[in-house]
Amino acid sequence: MDKYIEVKAKVRIPEQKINDMIVTAVEGGCRYWASFQFPKEWKKKYQNYFEIPMQGGEIEIFDVETDELLGLLNRATIQTGLQLMANCKDVKGKQFPARHFKNLTTDNEDAETADVFLQLAVMGEIVYA
Repeated sequence: MDKYIEVKAKVRIPEQKINDMIVTAVEGGCRYWASFQFPKEWKKKYQNYFEIPMQGGEIEIFDVETDELLGLLNRATIQTGLQLMANCKDVKGKQFPARHFKNLTTDNEDAETADVFLQLAVMGEIVYA
């Protein structure tokens, strides 16, 4: 018998928090598995690279060892990644710790949180640990 009642709640993630997660991922949290390709001449359109996905652009994410394109980071994939974090399940239904989303929503995020966020947004699952 389950001794818990599960409820789903709507959570609004500030764009600044998402920007911070992108910076953390690009500048360290994901460098062990990912390399990043920003759009050509992105500096003419955006003030900072972290604005690219939220303002209609895309960042290409590659495997750092094989140079294989793993996926894109854009507004839609960010939405998907955040929803997967909230559900604590990847696209294949595999569960992962709730602490990742909790850390994000309680201002306790770190490089690990950014890493999980980016992997879920780009690949729909946690591939690299």
